Amino acid sequence: MTGRVCVIGLDGGTLDLLQPLVDRGVMPNLGRLMSEGVCGPLTTCFPPSTGPAWVSIATGRNPGKHSIFNFLKNSSSGFGQRIITSADIQVQTLWEILSDKDRKVGVINVPISYPPQEVNGFVVSGLMTPSVESGLTHPPDLAKEILSIIGDYVITVKWTHYGPERARELVSDLRYCHKQRGRAALYLMENKPWDFFMIVFTGTDRIQHSLWNYLDPRGFPEGLKKDPSVEEDIYQYYRDLDQTIGQIQEHLTSDDVLLIVSDHGFGAMEKKVHMNKWLEVEGYLKVRRGRYLYSSFKERAWRGLRKAIAGVDRWKLRRKLMTGASARVLAKPVGLEDRLTQFYRCVDWTKTRAFVSAITEQTGIYINLEGRSPLGIVPVEQYEPLRDEIIERLKNLRDPETNEPVITSVMKREEYYSGPFTECAPDILI
Repeated sequence: MTGRVCVIGLDGGTLDLLQPLVDRGVMPNLGRLMSEGVCGPLTTCFPPSTGPAWVSIATGRNPGKHSIFNFLKNSSSGFGQRIITSADIQVQTLWEILSDKDRKVGVINVPISYPPQEVNGFVVSGLMTPSVESGLTHPPDLAKEILSIIGDYVITVKWTHYGPERARELVSDLRYCHKQRGRAALYLMENKPWDFFMIVFTGTDRIQHSLWNYLDPRGFPEGLKKDPSVEEDIYQYYRDLDQTIGQIQEHLTSDDVLLIVSDHGFGAMEKKVHMNKWLEVEGYLKVRRGRYLYSSFKERAWRGLRKAIAGVDRWKLRRKLMTGASARVLAKPVGLEDRLTQFYRCVDWTKTRAFVSAITEQTGIYINLEGRSPLGIVPVEQYEPLRDEIIERLKNLRDPETNEPVITSVMKREEYYSGPFTECAPDILI
């Protein structure tokens, strides 16, 4: 191969959505690439989550080999310790391999790339980067160079901080984030040498998480009111994205290869199963008396107050006018590690045989195994019989309204993963 390779990542870029947008003429550049090239759906990894999926793309390995199963670094017992970083990836990424072969690489906004790795080229880290000031780039002085050119760089837009009444503001912020990221990418493509270039756009994921009702090809659900101005704003974001795809392609030669990939698909969530609640009902998990499994009354009260204030506080006056502990409580959302700590305080571990990490319910069930878990109570000889029992009950779990099976697939971790870090995965995958 004589040309270069360029990879564009669309977080959550499902064809179920992108194809209708292409058909409507919203994304002509993407449509042309789909028709002139090769296009089709791929199967993601398990769990179908941003963290492990992008690391699998970057390494070509399953989570049992690269060790990233979620956004938190778990022990084999499932007790989360901290938020993951690029240092937790236990195998080389593609850009590290290419660097070792003296190829020039450029990487922008790939999730789990912080702290940025030292490569033969440049890295602008993505999701999980604390701030622009915390060492955003390799080399370190590249951040200052980028800011001098584009003026501002937004790492991510925290879509969960916007309520339905702020939908247009959310899309506006996502469009600005995308605009600045695109400007940075085009500047680096033009001014830095590269043989391999990869950029991930995450606004697709944020819009689809928060405003899927506007995008579902099946139409807007009955009983919910559609705001035409929000709908138009959303389509404008996808036009912006398509324009950037076209601009990136203009910087490529006929010898270069362009790949557009996604980490996972998307769809409507019509119902949700709280697996820890199911485990509690089935007698596998015990909650301490006076505790709430998912959040305390105090936390829910503060969360409701924060949301109410955020809805009317467009200029963030609460941070300017309030001081002391009250300001910190109102301004700071509950973090992943905080939520996990609250969960573990709610559980009576002396009577709990199985559980799901409170923030990662889609990943699977952990057995509270004696000798492995800090407070494990399940003897080793009961491990396999207990897994078999839970799996069988899950297969029989049915929707109370339709009587249809709820679980489409359930397996033991070693039936899916392979590699030295398989033992860090949940014992039962759902």
